[in-house]
Amino acid sequence: MADFNVDLPEWKNEGAAPSENLQANGFQAYDKPPAPVFNYLFNRFTRAIQEVRGKFDTTTIPEGADLNTYTTPGMYGQILFDTAQTFINSPLSDKQTGIFLEVIKLNSGSILQILYGALFGGIYKRRLNSGEWSEWTRMATYAEATDLKNLGVTATATELNYLTGVTSNIQEQLDKKLDGDGSGTVAEAVTLTSTTIPEGADLNSYTTAGRYVQILYATAQTLLNNPLSSMETGIVLEVVKGNGGGVFQVLYGVLKGGIYKRRYNSGAWSSWDCMPIVEASTTDLTAGTSTLQSGKIYLVYE
Repeated sequence: MADFNVDLPEWKNEGAAPSENLQANGFQAYDKPPAPVFNYLFNRFTRAIQEVRGKFDTTTIPEGADLNTYTTPGMYGQILFDTAQTFINSPLSDKQTGIFLEVIKLNSGSILQILYGALFGGIYKRRLNSGEWSEWTRMATYAEATDLKNLGVTATATELNYLTGVTSNIQEQLDKKLDGDGSGTVAEAVTLTSTTIPEGADLNSYTTAGRYVQILYATAQTLLNNPLSSMETGIVLEVVKGNGGGVFQVLYGVLKGGIYKRRYNSGAWSSWDCMPIVEASTTDLTAGTSTLQSGKIYLVYE
């Protein structure tokens, strides 16, 4: 998404870290700074900037693009909603929202696309197999999955309890259908095909393709290698088998926290990358009156 015009220097000499005393007090007048410290700083500066750029390593989708043609693995995006509305084969072309598109090559040779609405619209996925794209499938939230109207039922649960042949509470039956273990604990369910993540589980061990969830934030906070363990939010974890034996994990915060992704390859997990989510606001940026939140980038326009 970001276009960087300045080439970074290639500083390979890692140098030596400054002493604790030097870090605390800095260079003093008439000091002759040692070369290893300068090499250390220049090397770290370059690596840090490369890491920051990597977070924004998203290719811009141009106006009028056909999403069917996006089969090369990578991250693509367009935050301008009027441009995103011109896209062909986008499930959100009628919405006033930008999009982010993740393209993953599966080990079977097929292509998986995951599309995120930048402002709203939800998360969609589809698959290219044998030259044909499947229909876009919207990934249901917990609220949607437990809503009778979204299940094609227009009567209320109370009304359905009076139907002939009903032997137990309809809502309880629906809850058990939604909950993977059949206990009827609706709070553990997000979609019909999800598996509950137990307390204290290590997300590094989730390498089998599928969807895993833990909607209780107190339990989610106990999960190891969870990038949102410090937040009061449940999570949804999507695991996808990549080409060549790699594994992709995409993690969504249920209430807050954003969307993260990482990859398992050659026996090691990469670090979690936070995928950018754009929010519209009318923040007052007048000097002395603004209260800006940390961890956000503010774009000012007239």
